[in-house]
Amino acid sequence: MISKSTKFLAVITDSSINSSLSVIDQITMAIDGGVNMVHLRERNLSTSKLYDLAMKIREVTKNKALFFINDRVDLAIACQADGVQLGSTGLPTNVVRMMVGTDVWIGKSVHSTEEALTAQRDGADLILLGTIFQSRSHPDFAGIGIGEIQRTCSVIDLPVIAIGGINQYNVADVVHSGAMGAAVISAIMGSSDPYGESHILSELINNTKLTVE
Repeated sequence: MISKSTKFLAVITDSSINSSLSVIDQITMAIDGGVNMVHLRERNLSTSKLYDLAMKIREVTKNKALFFINDRVDLAIACQADGVQLGSTGLPTNVVRMMVGTDVWIGKSVHSTEEALTAQRDGADLILLGTIFQSRSHPDFAGIGIGEIQRTCSVIDLPVIAIGGINQYNVADVVHSGAMGAAVISAIMGSSDPYGESHILSELINNTKLTVE
């Protein structure tokens, strides 16, 4: 399973962000820059188009980055994704485990330490904690702050990845607080230089010392 010693830079897809690049080009450049986890999250695509995109992402991530699909367990199985990311309204973790077996990682998106503890108890392999800072997708919410990262990482045995408003100016604070990395959307998907942005974020993540081991 996922090692607590591994640091992650995850990119979450969002084709609605204006860019002169295709999603596949963005992901390819991001991986070359240091991204080692890709989450497919496209709420407005039909199942057939989502499947086509998932298969293309599986091809470019193979042996280069972990590939997670948000919520769609059926598509994760169909395209042999490395993991499935479950939201708060998704299927129960134990049900998904029966569907995907032990070789597919199950991530759980949570918003507090209490939810993270529940996710760990239910058998999740990975915690995605947020929203940490004010973000493009949550402009009216100030965020739960890095203090919640510290609290969660002090009681959770699973890798915790922070999400929400994270960029090159605050990612070191996130990792210093105990997170094993960060998941970003607009910082990379909205960038004209996904390679360069990913390289900066990856270097900052990997060169920042954790205070919670």
